[in-house]
Amino acid sequence: NTGIKTFAAGGFKDITRIASSSPEMWQDICVDNGLAINKFIDDMISQLENFKKLIEEKDKQGINKEFSLAGSYRNSIKDKK
Repeated sequence: NTGIKTFAAGGFKDITRIASSSPEMWQDICVDNGLAINKFIDDMISQLENFKKLIEEKDKQGINKEFSLAGSYRNSIKDKK
């Protein structure tokens, strides 16, 4: 896990703030919502495996498409104001 610090940018600490909160609270959330969380994890693993394949194949067009889709998704999230 120390390798992550090498690649992590300033926003990494912000998006991982849950890790600093109560482990007891999150264990209960995970147990109570296990099916939904496991479905999300399975989907994320699939997406990561697909992206890894794009990198292995040096598929510039596919990589570009994934980043474009991710950017569009992020830009669709409204700011809390």
